[in-house]
Amino acid sequence: MFSKQDSDKYNYEKRMLGFFLRQCPIVSWKHLLENPDRVIDFLFKEKNETIGIELTRCIYGKGSLRVKEERFLDLIVENALLLFQKQSSLNLHINVFFMHTDGINKSEGEVLSKRITKTLLANENQILKSDISKQIVLRVYIGNLKAILYVRNVGAEMTSNWKRTSPCWVWKHPYQLLQQIIEKKSRKIVHYRKYCDKAYLLITANRMCQSECVSFDQNLTKQVFFSKFDEVFFFDIMENQVFKLTTVKWKKDSPVYMQLKRENKK
Repeated sequence: MFSKQDSDKYNYEKRMLGFFLRQCPIVSWKHLLENPDRVIDFLFKEKNETIGIELTRCIYGKGSLRVKEERFLDLIVENALLLFQKQSSLNLHINVFFMHTDGINKSEGEVLSKRITKTLLANENQILKSDISKQIVLRVYIGNLKAILYVRNVGAEMTSNWKRTSPCWVWKHPYQLLQQIIEKKSRKIVHYRKYCDKAYLLITANRMCQSECVSFDQNLTKQVFFSKFDEVFFFDIMENQVFKLTTVKWKKDSPVYMQLKRENKK
């Protein structure tokens, strides 16, 4: 019998796999097999093949690169609050999640504060009519900058509460981290293949979690990784974006492996 921790992990992974399959339907839920041992996380019977999917999270922990302008992003939120209070009497609880903030300057920050206020005012009627227990999600764009607002009307008896809930830093393009994750999981490939004909690896990242705040662009598909899996996918949950990674099978003493290893370290 699985422990509560195992059960929670399974439910989380099943939910993440469901989100992934909506974007990239490589298997069908109706073909999900019983998998009591869970040596590999999920098994599917597709035509005459058993497909195994192993899930793992792109976690890098403390001490990684961080954007330094923490207070600057807090000021953007505070300035937006002051601007809003001058023009509206609504009391709101707002969690602001910033994305793509690298290189933001003071003038862009001021524009972003004004745009946040403008967006809220434009949706004031919708917010006012909304249920107090429900939040409205609004998105604000300034060039490559993006802020996601989670807004809830708390009524006249409560005060406004605006805060930045997101990590204000994003580790961009940690290719080495991905390679380390793939290699770690590849060590178990012999065990996985006892249960399936093909083994896929799905790496997820959720920027709402500080330890998973990574970002990749389309150049990720041009990067070469070493893997013993048949396919490897990276799923950016916040962006709802899937990347199928380019992988090669390796022998650690081969010239190709050594050359690619050197290139990936640059």
